[in-house]
Amino acid sequence: MNRTISFALLMGFVISTSVFAALNLKIASAYASQVVEGHRVVIEESKKINKIRYETVLRDGYDEIVKVVAPTFFEWAYLNGKTYIVFGNEMKRSPAPIVDLERTFFKSLSSTPTILSTAVINYKGEKAYKIELSAKEATYTGVVLIPSFLLVNLNVQRDDKTITITYNSINKVPALYFKNVISRFKILSTPPSTMEVEVWKMVYHLDDVSVTSIKINSLVIVLVHGRAKGIGDVLVYLFKKNDKISTKNLASQFTSKGFYSISAQQNGISMVFVSPTKEIEKFKEWVDSLLDRSKFR
Repeated sequence: MNRTISFALLMGFVISTSVFAALNLKIASAYASQVVEGHRVVIEESKKINKIRYETVLRDGYDEIVKVVAPTFFEWAYLNGKTYIVFGNEMKRSPAPIVDLERTFFKSLSSTPTILSTAVINYKGEKAYKIELSAKEATYTGVVLIPSFLLVNLNVQRDDKTITITYNSINKVPALYFKNVISRFKILSTPPSTMEVEVWKMVYHLDDVSVTSIKINSLVIVLVHGRAKGIGDVLVYLFKKNDKISTKNLASQFTSKGFYSISAQQNGISMVFVSPTKEIEKFKEWVDSLLDRSKFR
């Protein structure tokens, strides 16, 4: 009798798991075929810092245009597996991929992740599926409305931070709407230069950033200025490696004026990092997070 009961419970579990596995694939398939427009809030929380962004999203399957409207305006797009930065009516290839955690969640859901649980819940008065899975060194918990299969909430738990995406509004739009919007842009598919890639790293790790360039004789120098958390003002000089200009000498000029500076070379680009900070070790760690120490000069 006990064996019969155990076998029945086991079979019930297998059937339930199979049903939810099929459901998860159906949800992932629905996401890949949706054309939607929405407004979402993205909150990043960690021991060191909390950030909040307000974004609008226009999406056709995995392709999308994301407009960060606050705290700093920034617009980007993901089209046919490539990431673009939007400048007015042009889209230019991004120097580095931009990851949308929604995309990661649903692509994981349609592949072979570790599904921790799938359940039916009540979300703000509406019936929804709650799906929890483990993938890419993180735990994802998504809430998808029934029967529309629209994602309204996603929580991503990592060792160092928690990221929560919440949609204030999300609606399906006509299938041609996304294509009509995309057709207004000039899409430039030329890969980014090495300089653009290196500048992007600086911009990504700074707040209140400004980027300018100056030309001295035939040498173009890019200046990136911003604020680094726990450090303060940071100025970075970047230029193509030139035997006539010594980054060490340039760095020493700032040091003589009371600034702390670090010179480096990477991928054919010379760099000088300058800051008036008193947090020298934090500044070194910040630079270390951008560059390989073995390449310091």
